Amino acid sequence: MLALLISMVLRYSEEDHYTFASAFHIPTYLFMSLVVAMFLGLTNSADEIIRDRAMLNRERNHNLRTFYYITGKVLALGTFALVQCVIYLLIGNWMLELRDMFFIHLWWMFATALTGAILGLFISSLVHDSRTALNIIPLLLIPQIILGGALIKYEEMNKNLDLVYSISKFVKADEQGGDSSKLKVPFICQFMPLRWSYEAMLISQARFNPLTRSQDLLESRIQQIVEKPGELTEQERNTLDLTKQALAVVSGLQAKEPNDVPKHLENVREHAVHGTLTQEMLDYVQRERKATSAEELYVNRKVLDLVTKAEMEREDYRRERSPNVFFGTTRKYPFVKWTSDAEKLRNHASWLGFYIDYYEVKTIHLNAFVILFSLVLIIASVQFSLKRQLTKV
Repeated sequence: MLALLISMVLRYSEEDHYTFASAFHIPTYLFMSLVVAMFLGLTNSADEIIRDRAMLNRERNHNLRTFYYITGKVLALGTFALVQCVIYLLIGNWMLELRDMFFIHLWWMFATALTGAILGLFISSLVHDSRTALNIIPLLLIPQIILGGALIKYEEMNKNLDLVYSISKFVKADEQGGDSSKLKVPFICQFMPLRWSYEAMLISQARFNPLTRSQDLLESRIQQIVEKPGELTEQERNTLDLTKQALAVVSGLQAKEPNDVPKHLENVREHAVHGTLTQEMLDYVQRERKATSAEELYVNRKVLDLVTKAEMEREDYRRERSPNVFFGTTRKYPFVKWTSDAEKLRNHASWLGFYIDYYEVKTIHLNAFVILFSLVLIIASVQFSLKRQLTKV
């Protein structure tokens, strides 16, 4: 019912007839899907330990293993959350015509639902009344909705929420240099699970759809051939020409039936990976004209605009350093490094051979790590809280 309600309300296109490419509310749908996952996870588990408290108190004298109890709860709640996420996405993605992204969306939605379920267990371990637990849920959910980056854009949010901005304003530092950016995530928002899963889900939609994935693979293949040391052989030059042509074919790919588009993309990817591209195969793939295009099926303009804006901000050559911005595909973090190379030390502010370097990490990997780390941390907190209560005399 939630999937039907949300997808039907958000099924709006700026064109005369609805298409995924021109759909106006796809970012909102992705965020609302995560809100639903978090809400269901919280409500499913908020009174689990409260209902079992009498049993837990009775069995604590029999050396109850809290870790096994919590593991059982997480597995049961996780299974139920997975079923809910599957049903929701089958309906919502079908209504809004999000194709071939089901498992990627399911991963982020399920991770969010599991986070909510474990947060609910933590609430349940702290209070003794179901009504109190249910009253705490809005206190956890509403701040995440407000600070998640969808309802209020970070560039339009109170800048004093950003600790770095507040400190720099206090000491009257120069705000124009360094990595200052309006698209940076305020400090307090970094503690919102929905902020991490929403960013990851939207970037996944922009970068991991079949069309963009095929384009990235072909571009990477071209780069590998071009950067190969030495002069290219006749066969390598032929492969390079075919790969460039394949990239053009994929970017303008069309087919009479929408279901044929992913088959053609997969066909081109497989041949590109194995180096078996032929002119006949490319001619066969691009034989259709004035039909459904791959771009219409997989590239939503609103999603693309958000990611493109972040990338333009991140790659602005006028900045000394690339800022870490919301929806940026990569992030850079400083770390201390030592070297005896005098040339490197001359290019950095150094002391006794130590200098600051920057480590680049993909945003998707970072977000997945943060979510998994949060799950482990919350589970540990639940176990500590439950064990502490059961050991009271």
